[in-house]
Amino acid sequence: RRSNASLIEDYDGLIERILAGITERPELDKSGEMLDMTISALSTSSSPKAHELLRGLFETQPDRRDQIVRILANRPTEENFPFLIRSLSSDDPSTLQAVVKALLKIDKKPDQADILRMAIVAALRLDKKQRPAATALLEKWTDADPIAYYQGWFKEKYPQQPAPELVQAPAKSKYTYEHL
Repeated sequence: RRSNASLIEDYDGLIERILAGITERPELDKSGEMLDMTISALSTSSSPKAHELLRGLFETQPDRRDQIVRILANRPTEENFPFLIRSLSSDDPSTLQAVVKALLKIDKKPDQADILRMAIVAALRLDKKQRPAATALLEKWTDADPIAYYQGWFKEKYPQQPAPELVQAPAKSKYTYEHL
């Protein structure tokens, strides 16, 4: 059973001291169980300090990045944005799905080609049922219009057919019915 972080005085400080102990004396946690429990304990706290500790662990514990970023994805913030972006390269579909959904909730648009490429490749790694969120993320970041894409596709595929465009109302004539 998990403890409620809000019921423990200085919960984040306690977890920080445990992490410091694990770091200072790694021989005490050879199996990594204590670190796993500490990460799990941090996941129960929504405090900024807990997320700061998780971001620190993301940097120092590369083998646990998927686990950590899934926790960070539960509270998408601008502080977590760079870690979510870096996790677009994850091979774990569950992590990718969580990261994409979290990035959709953050009001920030990267315009660097490498980040957009990472998002496209991440979308390709997701199965077809999970891709709509990744497509929505790419649309959000690029301001792309998917309808415009399909209009171009249709025109190329079926050049003899009328273009899939809205019918424009005819321009107002200078003559009115009364004039005729």
